[in-house]
Amino acid sequence: SMQQNNNLTNLLIPYIEKQLWVALNENRTEVVGSGKTVLEALKEAKRKNIEKPFLLKAIPDFSKFMLA
Repeated sequence: SMQQNNNLTNLLIPYIEKQLWVALNENRTEVVGSGKTVLEALKEAKRKNIEKPFLLKAIPDFSKFMLA
């Protein structure tokens, strides 16, 4: 939904400048990991017991993509 995308945009803003990989919890309401690589973001999420995080790269124009 539009609302969800806006929330996602707000969550990702701090990571866009460095274009980091971000791991979100399953319902995509909070960032549970981040890093320069997918692996870094994933490791951080796993430390928080999030087994299957939603991973995406925070790039300046990511908002163009429809997120499933």
